[in-house]
Amino acid sequence: MTKKNKEKEMFGLMIGFIYIVFGFLQAVVSMGMVTILFIPAKPVGVLVLFVIGAVFLTGYRELNKGIREGVAYIHVGIMLSLLFSFIYILILFAGALETYILKNEDFENWTILDGMRPELYLGLLSLLALFKWRKDFSLSELRPERRKEND
Repeated sequence: MTKKNKEKEMFGLMIGFIYIVFGFLQAVVSMGMVTILFIPAKPVGVLVLFVIGAVFLTGYRELNKGIREGVAYIHVGIMLSLLFSFIYILILFAGALETYILKNEDFENWTILDGMRPELYLGLLSLLALFKWRKDFSLSELRPERRKEND
C-alpha cells in the first residue's frame, strides 16, 4: 500500500469515527436527554452523520484489508461531507436572511450560533483533505487515450 493510501486509510478511520460519535451525540440531543452547544436536536442530521461516517469507515475497512478500491469510499465520503456542509451553509444564510433582512417574527431570537451544526465544522476536515489530495480527484484515468489511427 502506498503512503498516500495509508494516510487515507487513517483519515477514513479518524473522521468516520468522529462522524459516528457526533451522530450519537446528536441522537442524544434529539431525544431531549441533554443540550450540547453547536449540536441541534435534528433527527435527520443523525442519519446524515451516520451515513457519512459509515462511508468513511467502509473505506478504512477496505483499505485495511488491502483492497485498493477502498480509496473510492474515502473520496465519496469527502464529497458527501462537503455537499452536506454546503447545504447547511445555505440553510445558515437563509436563517440569517429571515432574521436580519426580512425581520421574520419566527426568527426573532435567532442567532448565527443557532444555525451551527456538526456537518459544518466537520466539513472543514474534509475540505482540508480535498486540498491535500486534490490531484487524486481527477477523472483523467477514466478518459480513453486518443490513439492515432494507422492507415
